[in-house]
Amino acid sequence: MKHNFFIYGVRVDSSLANGSQVTKTINIANDSDFECVEIRTTGTDKVFITLKDSSGNNYNGISFNASLIAKGNDSLKLFDNKLNLPANTSFDVIILNSSGGSISANEFEVQLIGKKVQRRV
Repeated sequence: MKHNFFIYGVRVDSSLANGSQVTKTINIANDSDFECVEIRTTGTDKVFITLKDSSGNNYNGISFNASLIAKGNDSLKLFDNKLNLPANTSFDVIILNSSGGSISANEFEVQLIGKKVQRRV
């Protein structure tokens, strides 16, 4: 199987008030597993991200501040701790706005960058 560069992403598609959170679901296609090597956001300060699998297990021990992952070339590189997501599964990206103001529709995005890899049996 060819190893293909791929991006899964979610966007806050309606206004998100301060103190509110939204859960967006990413569905991994059934054609291959996904090996995430990098996470990128729009870099808004005091917007916190949590990643959970469909059974409720956190991928990150605590929520991380999106400002740690700024716009452009800065991102959270996972290095040897790649996030391996099996084919045909889903997981949630929970976005909590604690910025002091509201986030406008389509203003905030989270991207998981990696590659499609052969399915593990």
